[in-house]
Amino acid sequence: MGGGASKVPPSNDAALGVPGEPEGFGGLQLWAEHSKGKLLGRLNKKGSVPIGAFVAEGDKGMESFAWFMRMMVGGATCTDKVVDANTVLEAAGGQGRASALCPTYTYNNSNLKVIVTRPKGAPKGGKLPALVWAHGGGIATTAKNWDWCGKAWAKALGAVVLNVDFRHGGLAEAPAGAMDLVAVVKWVHVNADELGVLPERVSVAGQSGGGFEASVACLELAARGEAGLVRAAFMDVPLMWPTEMLGPYDGMSEWRRFEHEVVCKQIYMCYAGPDWEARWGEGEKAPWLNILAAPDDLMAKSPKQVVLSVEFDICRWQVDAYAAKLQRCGALYPFDKNFLKVWKRAWVLYSG
Repeated sequence: MGGGASKVPPSNDAALGVPGEPEGFGGLQLWAEHSKGKLLGRLNKKGSVPIGAFVAEGDKGMESFAWFMRMMVGGATCTDKVVDANTVLEAAGGQGRASALCPTYTYNNSNLKVIVTRPKGAPKGGKLPALVWAHGGGIATTAKNWDWCGKAWAKALGAVVLNVDFRHGGLAEAPAGAMDLVAVVKWVHVNADELGVLPERVSVAGQSGGGFEASVACLELAARGEAGLVRAAFMDVPLMWPTEMLGPYDGMSEWRRFEHEVVCKQIYMCYAGPDWEARWGEGEKAPWLNILAAPDDLMAKSPKQVVLSVEFDICRWQVDAYAAKLQRCGALYPFDKNFLKVWKRAWVLYSG
């Protein structure tokens, strides 16, 4: 979460609406401090990884870690569900399977896997809040190796956690993953009794790569006029794209330029597909890919959010800009400075 307020602001952040001095921006708490160009070690800028192989290797690499974490984390039970999300969206009426953000996209997923996690000891027949959760792992992992994390959330929050096996940039072009989350939000409301959840207390959360999907899902719901389906949204270092991804890089530290020019760009290409350059162009900065390009009036209709930014995360600068944009639009909840308690505290305050 970084040190105290920076007196040497990051380069070019003013262009994103992020102030030089954190205390000068209407109370928005910007806590991260820039590395000021000081790097320990060198970054390897050579080569790129084939995405299909990257996803397979990512899941394989997670297996041993996930097995270990399952041994460490208890207190909840998991049930695998398969959702015909096409039917869910069609039955809901309105936009149906069409995306409100991306008019050329028609949703298609009749085999959406969801791991439903319920804390042990919950009253039999009782109803709990629900958290539709998009796991982290960038574009390299799938939900099956994050079941332990869903258990931890369920136990800590006293909630039913829906760990969605959404399709990310390694598996499908955007907005497929965000629409997967929208479908699960609707599915939870329709099946609230069966799932044992309180429909008025359904929230969304996303971490890293899942945070990208969750942020777009919130915007999609806003565009559909259905933001009221979500009580609150919790964004944990969400993946998103910097305005200067393709430059200019003047004044940037070596680390920041590498993250923008190489890391973020390669991940963006996976989400945007072969027409990624056109979709980044001046005439088409689509909000379903570039959340910072979302109109303020639409962002203002989004479910209110808690956003966590971390100093050395690859998306640190754009997440700060996202938080600033949310605050400007009245869609940002106050942030608890105590890092160790932030999500539990935020859940108690804002999940209803």
